[in-house]
Amino acid sequence: MSFEAFGPGEPDRGVQMVRRVSLETEAHGVRAPAGDGFRALHEAVMAPRRKRFEGDDHHPAFLHPGRTLIVALTDGGVRDPDALAAALALDTALPDLEVDDATLARLGSERAVEMRAAVPRPGDEALVERLVTAETVVRSVALAERLDQLRHIRLWASPDVARDMAEEVRRGYAPVARREGGVFARRYAWLLGRLEAAGGS
Repeated sequence: MSFEAFGPGEPDRGVQMVRRVSLETEAHGVRAPAGDGFRALHEAVMAPRRKRFEGDDHHPAFLHPGRTLIVALTDGGVRDPDALAAALALDTALPDLEVDDATLARLGSERAVEMRAAVPRPGDEALVERLVTAETVVRSVALAERLDQLRHIRLWASPDVARDMAEEVRRGYAPVARREGGVFARRYAWLLGRLEAAGGS
């Protein structure tokens, strides 16, 4: 993969994020389920995004996979390599860009497939109950992924879609984050407060 895939002298932000994920996981002592760390899985996850965004590595959704893993790692304290692989392969806003289960199993693990499947999806009528009763690490992945979605959704989605997401977060994810406490609680409270101040809800 060329480091200058998006033009002479312009570093490929996707490649940069793959490197950053490798550095962050190594710094936190996480050993990925695959032998090459998370690199092969991350590159597979990025492939459909490169096709969808046609070289626009500044599209807000382009770096979502790597950001989700890093949020889960640093804000959520997730150190489980299978959970981080699931986080990397999760996209609740653009699920058609997710790698299939076979790819996630091959480049991550079968357990990562199970963990991704266990993450409650938006629109679930029992969202709060499913989040609360989920395995702790799965709940952390869900909170990390939706937090990153909320941070960037207004930059690329329609106002109606962004408004609906903010409302679902307020009623579903944010109460669970408050219950969890810690960094997630503060991040959700700050972001929702910012959206309210901007008149975005």
